[in-house]
Amino acid sequence: MIPVEIYSSLVTYKGEQVILSICRDITERKQSEKELSKHREHLEDLVKERTIEFEEKNQELEKFNELFIGREFRIKELKDKVKELKKQLGLDN
Repeated sequence: MIPVEIYSSLVTYKGEQVILSICRDITERKQSEKELSKHREHLEDLVKERTIEFEEKNQELEKFNELFIGREFRIKELKDKVKELKKQLGLDN
């Protein structure tokens, strides 16, 4: 089976109305469309993979950021505690 495109038009020929049709083989176009579709699907798959990778890395960064912020708060708490203890011991200079 060969894919074709048909154009038809009503025309007058020798005083009578007739239908003029032109058929064109569109096999190459169909093959190109199929290849394009495959490439589009492949690109969509790549985008999905990259999106998943991005989301995973983003979650890792958020966890790291939470740990870092928690560490910074803990350091500040310890510094404040040291300052308070120095004050209590009369070592605050």
